[in-house]
Amino acid sequence: MATTKTRDRKAAKPPLSIDEIVLRDNVAAAKKAPAETVAQLSTRYLYLSGKEDLSAELQKALRDMKKGKGGLRLALPSSTAFGLAGNTGDRVSPRALASRGNVAALGKPLQPEWTSLVYHPKIGAKPRQKFLRGPGGLHVPPLRTQTSGQRSRAGPRMVA
Repeated sequence: MATTKTRDRKAAKPPLSIDEIVLRDNVAAAKKAPAETVAQLSTRYLYLSGKEDLSAELQKALRDMKKGKGGLRLALPSSTAFGLAGNTGDRVSPRALASRGNVAALGKPLQPEWTSLVYHPKIGAKPRQKFLRGPGGLHVPPLRTQTSGQRSRAGPRMVA
């Protein structure tokens, strides 16, 4: 059994690097989502959670509401949280997350035609720092300085 795992590991492709992900284009959905699915996924409700006297605090906030730029501005109490609070605060045990049975029997992953394929992250990694060659071929990190007349200036960092 150990041989199979090793063979599978060697045959598996390594994950994409950030540079490879950024080069991939997003794929737009081929079809519109079914109306029934859209109705189930959308809601006009806004759930607010908080203290037991939250309704009194919200009514006061609604009375103090001000008209802002392009809409209304509502200052919520500091104890307010968006969404519904969970029923338990328990941690999930690793055994509960373990796969039951043969993973291959579960089938291939499904991506409906009405969902887009979006690669993340679209912002690339921070560029690696370039080094200057110092005396004797040593790598010296450049020091970026900003002055009023110059955009940026790179020079070796002076160490005393």
